[in-house]
Amino acid sequence: MKAVSSSPDGGVKPLRYGMAKCLFFLMGLINNSGYTIVLSAASDIASETNNKSKMPMFSGSLVLMAIVIYLINSRFLINFKHTTRIIAASCFFFLGVTCIITSLLLKSFPLALGGSLVLGIGTTLGGSTVMGFLKTFDAQVVFGWASGTGFAGIFGAGYYLTLKAVGASVMISLVSLLPMYVIYIVVFFRLNKIGRTHENAIIEVEEGHTESIVPADDYLSSHAPSVSAAMPPHKPKNVTISFSNICQLYKLIVYYTFSLAIVYFCEYSCIGYLAHVLVRHKPSSSIHRFSFEIIQACYQIGVFIGRSSLVVKKKKKV
Repeated sequence: MKAVSSSPDGGVKPLRYGMAKCLFFLMGLINNSGYTIVLSAASDIASETNNKSKMPMFSGSLVLMAIVIYLINSRFLINFKHTTRIIAASCFFFLGVTCIITSLLLKSFPLALGGSLVLGIGTTLGGSTVMGFLKTFDAQVVFGWASGTGFAGIFGAGYYLTLKAVGASVMISLVSLLPMYVIYIVVFFRLNKIGRTHENAIIEVEEGHTESIVPADDYLSSHAPSVSAAMPPHKPKNVTISFSNICQLYKLIVYYTFSLAIVYFCEYSCIGYLAHVLVRHKPSSSIHRFSFEIIQACYQIGVFIGRSSLVVKKKKKV
């Protein structure tokens, strides 16, 4: 069965995977940009709230609730529309950035830390929601989202470094984030209207007859009881997470989980150590003022290269 969409003359035409890839790339870019921009600005935010020595705490607050949000999304939000969850994630984005902006005005470090925590919640909720939504599209579309989230690191670090170099304040950098989240919602609505690329997006009643496209999210909600029957065997219906599910899945991914845990532990340990070293030295030159941002940019470039290398060389085990 081929994925199709309605054409003006009443016929059908192949669904535009290129459009979906670009939109998912933009979603991934915006979803993770706030995280990387705040991480790059951590040194300046801590300085402006009179707690520069506590600057490494920002990286922790941004990821502190990640596991909890993944579990909540899998256990309690599974029956909510993806659209609803994306709007909720956007609200967390707005609230988190607004709290950090307010903290700069009030010189409140706890408020800035709380804002980064809320922003991290939005990033995790948005990412886990889009990952679930991606399952309804053709596998080749997934590359768009992966590229967008990977490039967000370079974009965020480079964006903040550029603004700082031209004399823009931290507040201006954060305020400029807010319009991105409006675009985030609009892009998702557009993706929802594109429809599915498989049987549960375009309902084929019989061979040679295709009904009009329905938004993927609406189709999921209105046909929830029958989705599992309509979907092919390799596209099972979402199942609410449980302890037994986790145990079964963990047996399959324990090796990969352990490997990733080591990678991320080393990553954050290095970043935390470098941040600790930097806060102990006073700026002695103009280049030193940008040292933390430059380190962040180099780190994000390395992450992007590492993630992109998957298309060049694959290893079953490392």
